Amino acid sequence: MSNIAILVGVAEYDHQNNLPCCKNDADALELLIQHSGKNYDIKKLIDPTAQQVKDAIRIALEVVSEVEEFFFYFSGHGVSSEDDFIFCPRDFETSAANRTGLSRSFIFDALRDAKVPQAVFVVDACESGVVMIKRPPPELARRQPLERFILFSSSLDDQFSLTGQRLSLYTQKLVEACLSKPSGHLYYSDIEDFLKDAFSSSTTQTPFFVRQGTSLEKFAEDASAIHTLKDEIQKNYFGTGTAITKPASISLTEKLSILSARYATKESAQKYVSDVLDGIRLKVLENDSIARCFRLELSTFDAYRSSGLAPVVDTVLETKRQDKFVSASKDTLYVGPEKDRPTMFALQGLAQFANPHHFETTHSLKLNVTLSDIECDFDLEPNFVSLSKLRLRVLFVPTTASILTFYRAEALPMIDWEKYAGYGDRTKWKYSRSSYDQATIPIALITAFIEEYVTGQIEKAVAFDQG
Repeated sequence: MSNIAILVGVAEYDHQNNLPCCKNDADALELLIQHSGKNYDIKKLIDPTAQQVKDAIRIALEVVSEVEEFFFYFSGHGVSSEDDFIFCPRDFETSAANRTGLSRSFIFDALRDAKVPQAVFVVDACESGVVMIKRPPPELARRQPLERFILFSSSLDDQFSLTGQRLSLYTQKLVEACLSKPSGHLYYSDIEDFLKDAFSSSTTQTPFFVRQGTSLEKFAEDASAIHTLKDEIQKNYFGTGTAITKPASISLTEKLSILSARYATKESAQKYVSDVLDGIRLKVLENDSIARCFRLELSTFDAYRSSGLAPVVDTVLETKRQDKFVSASKDTLYVGPEKDRPTMFALQGLAQFANPHHFETTHSLKLNVTLSDIECDFDLEPNFVSLSKLRLRVLFVPTTASILTFYRAEALPMIDWEKYAGYGDRTKWKYSRSSYDQATIPIALITAFIEEYVTGQIEKAVAFDQG
């Protein structure tokens, strides 16, 4: 059986900020992999397009009949989107994220089809801990009987990953971890322990790990072969005289200063909301199919009305945040005795065991900060009576350092002449998390979502009439 390593470093971008050190990141990983003693079939891609990475993965898995380990390394921009993560190759555009991005789910599907027993992902990108945090065990382990799965993410799903002079910070510490053991087997668990210690004092970047297996999975058969690279790597990638150490400790005030710099202001939060709503409106108006079939009307609200979203928000936010910008709560109220609802006990003549009391559970979602247009309805009024009225609801949940944008669509049936119901068939809520300077991300995701939804509703109406 063979081992495959796909190493991707994206330093030059067509539409995003460049990240010069990412090329060195991939080069350094290649050097380590070559000396791991595991005979990897290595494919290194520098500044590739999305299609080039997808093709490289497909070809690698097709050429090798039996794969023991699939090792995937990526250094570059990354974007989290609800229950997926998007790797951003050179040609990535937020307006065409599916075509120009590489989704985590694409790689997982390929690995499931190839029945790979061990998969290792090392990701040095912003927000790279997405999904694995929210739904353990990971999707790959849940849907495919994978024996061993290992994920090393450089940051949590609401954090940025830091670059460096020659190597990205996370990759440099990863390399240092591999060089730290002079002999014997080098286990992935050894590398994980080193990285946890290296970032233990960091307030801005927290690596995240997922490991399913025996804890005996090896990165290198003989650590001494990698250890011999210490001087070469230190000279070429760390700089002459740079010691291999953990990050220097910083004072409490410095930590607070770094942390505070990441927090949003009221102005930046309001600008994000306005930019997203304006961006969606313009994109919808520019769509010819929508413009021919519907008229767009907007309604904005300064308080939450979608109380049913509260359990979802509470789950997504979890308990790790420091703020209470938004509160999600659940209350159980005693309504009184049941009336005219005979229980099974009563029907069977066992009324003494029946519970006559009735309780109702209510959810509430409350905005505790001052922010306008926190919820918005994009109503698409039909130009043809054969179409239902469609509604896109967008809702914002701000936190100190990032903001969640929730969205769903709804088809409202006609209940009278030129009158439509207040509710109808709804999609599930979807969401995107981003920093306050990344409004283009939810605009692209939501626009693609509503365009696909509208097309489906038009096709459904046509098919019904023809039937």
